[in-house]
Amino acid sequence: MHILESGRLTLFLVSFLQILRVKFFKSLWQGKLTRIIDRALGWWLGTHWVRF
Repeated sequence: MHILESGRLTLFLVSFLQILRVKFFKSLWQGKLTRIIDRALGWWLGTHWVRF
């Protein structure tokens, strides 16, 4: 791969990750994401405890 291309790709990935991080923290701050995670964990534990 060309150096310029890989540099551009890295820059794109970094900016993309930063956008994701900002959205993640905003939703976390609003409590939406934590509720979704709690529900997902509760569902996962519920389905897996049945097997044990």
